[in-house]
Amino acid sequence: MGNILKLHPFYSEKIWGYENWNLSTHKNGHSIVHNSNSTFLDTIGSELPILIKIIQANDTLSVQVHPDDNYSRQHENNNGKI
Repeated sequence: MGNILKLHPFYSEKIWGYENWNLSTHKNGHSIVHNSNSTFLDTIGSELPILIKIIQANDTLSVQVHPDDNYSRQHENNNGKI
């Protein structure tokens, strides 16, 4: 069994508030392993197909539509959102 890792979130400020990416190996921001200079991605060695984040909205947000994996990989070279 592996070790339990405590992660520090990637903080992403937005015009409407902010996001804490609590579990992230995304190319735009990585979680950091506690008491280490290592990213979560460096520690596990490969990207995960999931991003867990908490949104703090200080204003009303618009409705958003996100592409699925197939469309996003073909047109944006990235995973989609479902």
